[in-house]
Amino acid sequence: MDNMPLIAVFLQSIPEEMVLFSLASVFLGLKMQWKRIIMAAVISAFASYFVRHLPIYFGMHYFIGLIVNGMLIYYFFHKDFFYSFCTSLIVLGCLFMAENIITYPIIYALGYNGFQEIWDKTLLRIIIAYPSLIVLCIVAWILKVKKYNIFGQRKSGNE
Repeated sequence: MDNMPLIAVFLQSIPEEMVLFSLASVFLGLKMQWKRIIMAAVISAFASYFVRHLPIYFGMHYFIGLIVNGMLIYYFFHKDFFYSFCTSLIVLGCLFMAENIITYPIIYALGYNGFQEIWDKTLLRIIIAYPSLIVLCIVAWILKVKKYNIFGQRKSGNE
């Protein structure tokens, strides 16, 4: 169980989810509709907040997040279930890679042995996520400029 402070939801989880839903929008070849991205991000962040308070094994929140985000992509971006859940899986995979390539080395360089050691340090917990989020923002922007999408579609769904 992760007792994530509420301030971390606002300063870390919501921005993280905004980046992830922006990346999902790019992957689906959709225009950035910030109102939808923000609404999906807030719902997903609070769903994650409540799931983290459940007495479940660490890591299970990723699987629940996959389902929640897939449903939110389906609802807000108007894609079918297959595209929604595939996009959710790919986006969470991007986050997982970014955390392993960028965030974990920073945590280890600071002398900690993983996320679990910084959970009680709210400010560090919030700040440590931003380098990987910045990289994912840059990736989303580059892919948006290059008009890249993963399903080879441009004219369907929420444009």
